[in-house]
Amino acid sequence: MLRAGIILPILLLVVFGYAINFANDKFSKFPSEYTQKAATYIPRYPMSSAWTVSNEKKLCLYYLTRCTESASVITFATQDAWGNIYSYYRQYLQGAGWASETRIVTSIPTSVVFYNANLFQNMNCEVVIGEKDFVIGKDSHGKDKLYTISVTCFQN
Repeated sequence: MLRAGIILPILLLVVFGYAINFANDKFSKFPSEYTQKAATYIPRYPMSSAWTVSNEKKLCLYYLTRCTESASVITFATQDAWGNIYSYYRQYLQGAGWASETRIVTSIPTSVVFYNANLFQNMNCEVVIGEKDFVIGKDSHGKDKLYTISVTCFQN
């Protein structure tokens, strides 16, 4: 027989689990059609050994993270240093009409943001490129480092 003191914690866990599932279902979004299309304009890094584009549904809570649109996330692996990736994408994206207000003070920044208001009509698109933080199973790429490119397009 269950003791009376164990029923309340179990009931609270069930209610909490249901609330999390409800919030995840209600506030998760797929990247918009424009975001997914903009991600296709990002060229594959020439020295990458792996390249993955994720357009999965993601939790997007405006009041906590100011998220209005979910991002398409490109993840790639390479042995090249961050400085090479930064230089390659800065040159390519600026040549393709993207602008950046990332300022270099003393060294190469750890991430860089590009934006383009002319890619699609009435849309502002943003690309954030940087080193990928902690990854479970990071050794699966050997000596390669992981990098991410997040692409998001917002309506004007």
